Amino acid sequence: AEAVGSGPRALLFPSGYAANVSVFTALCGLHPGQRGADPQVHIYSDKLNHASIIDGIRFAKASAAKPDGPGGAQGGRPAAGAIFLHIYQHNDPQDLQAKLKSAPANALNVVVTESVFSMDGTLCRLAEIAALKRDHSFLLVV
Repeated sequence: AEAVGSGPRALLFPSGYAANVSVFTALCGLHPGQRGADPQVHIYSDKLNHASIIDGIRFAKASAAKPDGPGGAQGGRPAAGAIFLHIYQHNDPQDLQAKLKSAPANALNVVVTESVFSMDGTLCRLAEIAALKRDHSFLLVV
């Protein structure tokens, strides 16, 4: 379908839940093959992200990353198009950085956090998380 007109466009969702489910499903579904390399998606999620974010990641068919690498110790490479979930400690840029050090260079790496955490009311250390982009390649979703 073609868009009508050439002006600004917006995508509206009826709720935050619908937005979170749609964003992660779209991000994970659109990536395979775009970079011509290993079309894996690695999602790095704060431990206290809202349930709708977790549902969106789950509906995108993400599986938990294994301690000794994305595919674990099975001896083979993870499947192309696989989606892996990495949980970092709540509001902890240092823990996130440690996890990002092993992020695959050719994968779509996505860091997701909230600006104000609904679980405990804390403010995200967003400037510190964004600063990690200097050394690591990832898409930041807030």
